Amino acid sequence: MTYYIPVIAILCLISASITFGLGVFVFARNPKNRENQLFLFLCTAGSFWAFFEFMLRQANDVSFAFVWNIIGSVWVITIPVSIHFVLVFTHHPLGKKKYFPIIFTLFYIPALVFLIYDVAHAWTYQFTFIEGYGFDSTPEPSHLLYIPEIIYAFTIAFTSIITCIWSYYKTPEKDEKVRKQALLVLMGISFPSGAGLIGIIFFSNISNGLSVAVAIGYLGFAICISIAILRYGLFIVSPRTAADTIIGTIPDALILTTCDGKIITINPSGLHMMGSDKGKKDNSHIRKFIEESDFSRIIQKIEQNGSVSDEEILFSGESGPVPVSISASDVRDPDGKMVGLVFIIRDITDRKVSERALVQAQEKLALMTRITRHDILNLLTAMNGYLNIAEDKAKPLDPSLTWDIQACQNLADRIAGHIRITGMYHEKESTKPLWQSLNNLIGQLIQEMGNSIQITADIKSVEILADPLMYKVLYNIAENSIRHGEYASLIKFKSNIEKNSFILIMEDNGKGIIQEEKTKIFLPGFGKNSGLGLAFSKDILNYSGIDIKETGKAGSGVRFEIIFPPGAWKKEKQDD
Repeated sequence: MTYYIPVIAILCLISASITFGLGVFVFARNPKNRENQLFLFLCTAGSFWAFFEFMLRQANDVSFAFVWNIIGSVWVITIPVSIHFVLVFTHHPLGKKKYFPIIFTLFYIPALVFLIYDVAHAWTYQFTFIEGYGFDSTPEPSHLLYIPEIIYAFTIAFTSIITCIWSYYKTPEKDEKVRKQALLVLMGISFPSGAGLIGIIFFSNISNGLSVAVAIGYLGFAICISIAILRYGLFIVSPRTAADTIIGTIPDALILTTCDGKIITINPSGLHMMGSDKGKKDNSHIRKFIEESDFSRIIQKIEQNGSVSDEEILFSGESGPVPVSISASDVRDPDGKMVGLVFIIRDITDRKVSERALVQAQEKLALMTRITRHDILNLLTAMNGYLNIAEDKAKPLDPSLTWDIQACQNLADRIAGHIRITGMYHEKESTKPLWQSLNNLIGQLIQEMGNSIQITADIKSVEILADPLMYKVLYNIAENSIRHGEYASLIKFKSNIEKNSFILIMEDNGKGIIQEEKTKIFLPGFGKNSGLGLAFSKDILNYSGIDIKETGKAGSGVRFEIIFPPGAWKKEKQDD
């Protein structure tokens, strides 16, 4: 008689090869990921089930079939592995590591009991050779746990399917890829179970139909999972796997704690900052590394605002106190109750060193500038003294020399004036933009100008975010109207809002500026008095993101528009 391998046995071998290969492929993608590890375990168990069915069906000797039937008792381990994988994959609460003892008790222990019983009662199986099918094994009635074992297997399989359905419907519709992954895993898990039910229905022998059908059913499982991997990134890219990678590689310390600061989890950078990566284990509470007053202040801000950002404190780690920047936020459960805190801690030692170096450089530069400015003014004062002596000596000798000496005195005075103007900026304690009342600035200008020129204002009540020298800018423009407007007797302030920008209009009734000079008046060195005043004013405004331009008509007076962009102005609060 010519022996040949049954087609069913070949299908079981194909199913075993593909299922095991798929498990190895997924595991190699990310060996450290718990889902990938369980998936490899599941595929290994499933492929073993299919392989032992292949060995049993192609056996040509009863004793050989008996041995493989005993080895095949391990099939029952596939059942708890499948539910374990599904619980972890679907992020079911029971799938967390801390609940593994429960999973082991509910699923793995019964499977081990069935396995031991099957091996101990292997002699209860009878073997029959079926042409084109191979050996079939049937337990005798004395095998008391066979039917409960089948019920256990289908109950767990049904639970796995229900869990996958739950995962699919709880996933938001906007996460289309995740939903497709859940759907394909659901279909894959359903294949072996569905094939087993079909086998029972179409085969009179329960053992015969169930075992082979499930083994071949793993081929459908492998196909569904392969589609999920290739088309929807299963086991490759997901929020959970990406989050684990990101948290593990970010250079900042990331610490998750309870509401009172007890550490739940921490990334490698946090362990390094604490010194725990060098053998220390005393990292159970974040308050051991942060001063109590700092911790209380951070908690208070979180309770008020929900989060805190860039809070600078000292962190007492392995190498001693170091300056850090802390950003923290509360963690809430689905009911909105605060259940924990998350801290992101960045070592800012280098930043502090750079800041100190910059401050020192600025202080040295400012000191040198003040000394130089003081020395120049002293030299100009001495020069003016000598010019006065020269003027007195020149009058009786040659009166025409007096004019030249006076011209030199005027130039010296103008040089001193420019030096004093630049000194105003450095003498201020802060050069950061400040919120200032525009009405107050104009009121101060009216008071200081006195009877030199009439000033009226019809503007909206706003506050502007401008340099502390903003008043000097307005004063400089008004002074230019008096000095160059010739017959200017009135300055009007008006305001307008265009495209969310606030425009302050400052115009006089003097002679104005000709078209050719409108763009030059803001250049250093232009004009009868060198033009430094307007050039300096424009720079002061530009430092705060404010623009200025002249839009008047020659013969009708000057018209300056100072443009405050969105964010540089706001409506002034009225006192009650």
